Amino acid sequence: MHKLKKKFKHLRRTIQYGCLYYLLRILQKLANYMPESLVFFACELLALTCFYLFARERRKTINNLNKAFSSEKKPEEIFAIARGTFVNLGRNFAELLRWDSLTDDELKKRITCSNIEYAWDILKQNKGAVVLTCHSGNFELIPPYFAARGHCGAIIARAFHDSRINDLLVELRKSKGCKVIDRDDSPRSIFASLRENRLLGILADQDIRKLDGVFVDFFGHSAYTPIAPVIIAQTAGCPLLPMIITRDPLCKYRHHIKVYPPIELVGSKKDRNALVINTQKWSKLVEDHIRAYPDQWVWMHNRWKTTPEKLKRD
Repeated sequence: MHKLKKKFKHLRRTIQYGCLYYLLRILQKLANYMPESLVFFACELLALTCFYLFARERRKTINNLNKAFSSEKKPEEIFAIARGTFVNLGRNFAELLRWDSLTDDELKKRITCSNIEYAWDILKQNKGAVVLTCHSGNFELIPPYFAARGHCGAIIARAFHDSRINDLLVELRKSKGCKVIDRDDSPRSIFASLRENRLLGILADQDIRKLDGVFVDFFGHSAYTPIAPVIIAQTAGCPLLPMIITRDPLCKYRHHIKVYPPIELVGSKKDRNALVINTQKWSKLVEDHIRAYPDQWVWMHNRWKTTPEKLKRD
């Protein structure tokens, strides 16, 4: 009976992902022939529908916001931020559907970047750099922007459950000059990219139990955070360069990338205390950014799911 249930679940997921894949392909074709404003409107409406329809995800988002901001914000402010979080994801989806229309000229017109000289100066050292970013704004636009400016970087990404959808995402990313490295691939691919003097993008702001991590403070609570970016940078002897993209609050079609000074790493990769210190530096930077633009981060993700007690039990 158990095996039968397992097979049925697998079959159901296969059908669901298959339908989703073909729906994405159809929407992608349609979106590139439709006015951009209409595509954005439709995706925003879809996002709002999901917000009100999927009570579980809405509650999770609001609960996480309450935990982060505690008594800092009123319930109506929390609700507005939660709603805005879904809307921003809808806008990200609209840009994903219209990916082909984002030419180099269009990317340079829509995206501004401050302190980009940090990146160019680092590339002159010919060691590459580990670029730390977070799930804020439309983070997918960072590699295409740098490709449009003449540098084809690389990203480490987790493979999607369905191979067809994963191949679609990889195809879209590669179409903008980005090298995609599966998170579960051999570390050789990662270090090869750095030896090629690439900016190597990593998203390291989520609770991923299967990855080695440490607990650092995040909005006043202990959060399990991957240490891979610090270890990679220290092993390769390259800088750890934070950069975060923000959607313009006054114009949803425009974005701004802020490049921060490289993080000054202390100690060695074998020193656990040093790993905590270095990871905390990055986490604090992300927190400060999220506080400034709270509706652009993915609050439906349970950032505090893993606890020291749960880790000890396992």
